[in-house]
Amino acid sequence: MYETRITAFVDLLGFRDLVEKSRRDASLVPQLVLALEAIYDGYPAWRTSPPPPEVPPEYVDDRKSLIRSHTFSDSILVSSETTVAGIYAVVKGVCFTITRLLGMGQLARGGIALGDLYHDERIVFGPALVEAYDLEHKTANCPRILLSEEFIALAREYEEVTPYFRRDSDGLFFLDVLSWQIDSDPQDHGWLPLARRWMESLRSDTEARIHSKEDERVHDKNVWFARYFNEVVRQHSELGVSTIEIV
Repeated sequence: MYETRITAFVDLLGFRDLVEKSRRDASLVPQLVLALEAIYDGYPAWRTSPPPPEVPPEYVDDRKSLIRSHTFSDSILVSSETTVAGIYAVVKGVCFTITRLLGMGQLARGGIALGDLYHDERIVFGPALVEAYDLEHKTANCPRILLSEEFIALAREYEEVTPYFRRDSDGLFFLDVLSWQIDSDPQDHGWLPLARRWMESLRSDTEARIHSKEDERVHDKNVWFARYFNEVVRQHSELGVSTIEIV
């Protein structure tokens, strides 16, 4: 029987090259495992106890049971129930996974949909998976996690995540993972220097990719990400991070 579930499909761009590098540099293997586990294992977005009031109690009590996931080749699939805790778990899990991958110089593209899905420990299929895959494969075109209209409507019931739904120039909404990373621990006054260093490192990596000799299709993806980075940096002037010069 189908269930109505939140379904995210994420494609790791250039993952084949990263896996190839791991054959020569074994230290990459545990980093890859940590990044991929983050989609369902979760990570506290707070450093204080008790957690902030916006975190659903069900997420705090048993976050692993909220998520079902499969990782295969260069793709990640994750689904959850349609509760407030389920919304939080998917949004947070995808954001945290992508920010970990960005720290390794890895971009990602994907989609989050809402609909019918069959998902157990071994098998997953259904219209929601098809829609999430189509958002990634046919619509996203650049390193962003697109959000379906149905998912956005559901998520508006939980206003703590909707500030991280950013509208792109084509009118579509995507998950604002950079702002999520910057805002992930506002209660911790020591977090700002860490966020600044993370963004500066990301700026350096992105500039290097933009100035490298790549085919036009790959270059366009990096230019899109650089423009997104610049928008976020301008909105978070407290970081003191420079924008990227796009050529």
